[in-house]
Amino acid sequence: MPKVSFVIPAYNIESYIGRCIQSVKNQTFGDFEAIIVDDASTDSTPEKIVEAVGDDSRFKVVTHPTNQGLHLARKTAAAHTKGEWVFCLDGDDEVTPDFLEQVVAHIEKNPVDILHLGITQGDDILRIIYDEGYGQKLDWRATQRLYRGELFRSAFAEMTSERLVRAEDAYEVFILADKAQTADGFESCRGFLYHYGIGVTGASRISLDKFGEFCYQFLDNIDQVELYIGKSDNIAHLNSFKGMKHRLLELLSAEWRFRLAPEDQEAALEPFAILFGPSVAARELYRFVRDEAYE
Repeated sequence: MPKVSFVIPAYNIESYIGRCIQSVKNQTFGDFEAIIVDDASTDSTPEKIVEAVGDDSRFKVVTHPTNQGLHLARKTAAAHTKGEWVFCLDGDDEVTPDFLEQVVAHIEKNPVDILHLGITQGDDILRIIYDEGYGQKLDWRATQRLYRGELFRSAFAEMTSERLVRAEDAYEVFILADKAQTADGFESCRGFLYHYGIGVTGASRISLDKFGEFCYQFLDNIDQVELYIGKSDNIAHLNSFKGMKHRLLELLSAEWRFRLAPEDQEAALEPFAILFGPSVAARELYRFVRDEAYE
């Protein structure tokens, strides 16, 4: 059993996947495996993967016959992992050479279910990320956490097999955090190199149609979390779900405010209102614009 499994999804990132793989190969701690899932790329990503991996047997490449999105690429990779710990690394990001050396040394001394910033226990792991009453002190990026392998595999096995894109981290980390019993922080580790704006996130202009897609994609993740918690009366579930919805609406509001052309903003209110209700859309957008005016 390798100490750590890297989960690396890749789709049409021919300019970046090589340096991602090389950063993993450069680790000073060598007891790892890397599961790369090519999500039916249409550019030269598959060739770049083969070239970068070479004959390194620690890497396993799985290819989706059709594009299935980031969530299902991670789910596929999760089923192939064997590591004691799992780390999600998107194919357009990197890690520093001593990354694994740092995190393994830390977690060997303080074994927990999830390693990230802050120290939390039990339901607090879920609530400190999502519950507004707890301050939403941590992000919900799946890529900024080291997970206990068995927890990661069982959580992803339980997750939906439906395609999820854009905000899928909110859904995935909700379930992972809900199943975790212990978490720890390693604030001094800066070995994960996240390249903002290379993927779907960023600050570039988007079209009216793209904003409509974002609305549906966010709603898909909200619906899947709601299915997961079911009719739960667990206060941690209910408040965390409420906080997640509010945060996603805030993110959509920011997309509306900053990434849509001004002439498209009025028309973009329609898909927002259809999916989330006119009163919710109006409240969130009004609050966002109001807060911007006071900054």
